[in-house]
Amino acid sequence: MAVILNIDTTHETGSVSVGKDGKLLHELTHTEMRDHAGWLQNAIGSVLELAGVAFSDIDAIAVTGGPGSYTGIRVGLASAKGLAYALKKPMIQINTLKLMANTVRLRYTDHIRGDNVLLCPMIDARREEVWMGIYGVSGEIILTEGPQILTNIDFNKYLTKGSLLFFGSGADKYNYLFNSVESEVLSGFVYTASDMIDISENYYKAEKFADLFYSEPYYLKEFYTYSKNS
Repeated sequence: MAVILNIDTTHETGSVSVGKDGKLLHELTHTEMRDHAGWLQNAIGSVLELAGVAFSDIDAIAVTGGPGSYTGIRVGLASAKGLAYALKKPMIQINTLKLMANTVRLRYTDHIRGDNVLLCPMIDARREEVWMGIYGVSGEIILTEGPQILTNIDFNKYLTKGSLLFFGSGADKYNYLFNSVESEVLSGFVYTASDMIDISENYYKAEKFADLFYSEPYYLKEFYTYSKNS
């Protein structure tokens, strides 16, 4: 019987949830991306109180480690590490793209027609670049997560494995690039920390824990600094 605190601050909506044995007890969300750092600590205390859970009851802390907002990733991961260290509990680190794909498998089933649909979560990285991966409906990785320039990808080569379902901020923004591909864009896709519960529970059972001292964010690409003359 695991009680897991889940934290996500990788995108516009920050959220925290408490799950017990794979079921949601309570969740809080926050939509001011620039204030995730100021909101998160109070939200953690509040969501635990509302769920009727004490800090001492927590069995693990799960956090999305990216890709996504660089600042948001650091905020969530630092909080999760600090809590895990203070409570002497394991930390679970979840890849945001895998979380997105799992959310579609569980909550957007109307868009999955058969086993030949490939799930393609995309996070906008600007300038027609996205963080993305491609997954089968059973979770198998078809294209490893990483940064991609959309104009350089031939999506049609994946159609031999199935039709493509695009979703996420990158899919919403660059959907005009998919007109020549047999695909669907799932517009308005959202996910929160409550969607982490299925993965965090499975990771906990498998003892798939992150190293508190050596785990790093899943940035998936380097930082770039542009000068005014470049």
